[in-house]
Amino acid sequence: MPKYDQKAASRELLNTARILFTAVFGSILLAVAFGVTVEGAPVITLPATVTTLAPGLHRLGTARHTVFGLHVFDATLWVAGPRWSPTEAHALDVEASRKIPPSRLVNGVIDEMRDIRAADDRQRTMWKQSLDRILPSLSRGDQLVILCLPNQQTVIFHNGARIGSLEDPNFGSALFRVWLDPMASRQDVRNALLQK
Repeated sequence: MPKYDQKAASRELLNTARILFTAVFGSILLAVAFGVTVEGAPVITLPATVTTLAPGLHRLGTARHTVFGLHVFDATLWVAGPRWSPTEAHALDVEASRKIPPSRLVNGVIDEMRDIRAADDRQRTMWKQSLDRILPSLSRGDQLVILCLPNQQTVIFHNGARIGSLEDPNFGSALFRVWLDPMASRQDVRNALLQK
């Protein structure tokens, strides 16, 4: 039976720890260099078409939206100041993880507006018609950005291309209430977006 060498065992353990540390640290560096977070999700950035209209926006919070445990999309709230303010430029960035038909997006938003009383029937009907015309079907990896400007115009982008806008000064406020209102149905999403 070979004799146990405590010094050799300690050296071997130290070498194994160094190799593991190097592998983990190297993986993190590669992930950052190639635009991937440690969790494997892509690093989200706003398209130049958005930042040209609203320079200085920075990420406040990101939330994963699931339905019955299925990952549907990630949403990121972008703000101009240290916190979300409805009077400053802000954007919601939706990154689809699966195919989402436009009717599901539009009906979900309009139904939530009704539930939290963010608008009356007439306004919701007008906004639904506008959104039905503007919003495309989303596929896995698509980016939909909804930008609210201080002049109360709401501009919508799909994969960096401007696809429409709503001039109604009440729309942006009502839309962001769907995500950020204290009565919103998904408080987990609200809290993650607002970093609460």
